[in-house]
Amino acid sequence: MGLNVMAPRPDANTFAAQLVAALSAQGSNVQVVALYNAQSGEVRLTALSGDKIADKDYQLWAIEGDAAPKSLGLIKIDARNDVKLPADVLAAFGPGTTLAISLEPLGGSPNAGPTGPVVAAGK
Repeated sequence: MGLNVMAPRPDANTFAAQLVAALSAQGSNVQVVALYNAQSGEVRLTALSGDKIADKDYQLWAIEGDAAPKSLGLIKIDARNDVKLPADVLAAFGPGTTLAISLEPLGGSPNAGPTGPVVAAGK
């Protein structure tokens, strides 16, 4: 007599709490997939392509409508990044949010917004 073991069913609420975006830009080789998990309040970034550039850092930004971009910190283009969203970004984060990646001086933008070119973006 065989043992009938049923695999656990995935929690549909987990899938409903996730958003996916493809970030890219014309003329740039940076391509990133972003997965947002509402339960953890994190965005996981997985780079599909992009080059490390000496004396530069990549910086992630969240943009809500016409509001000024908000920095989510520096990211590595050659590693998976898990970014915890700050409370002020998390409050408005959703399907209409644009995620953008800019190329900045080492240490990030010296200003409140991006100063270098946006090398990838997506909603």
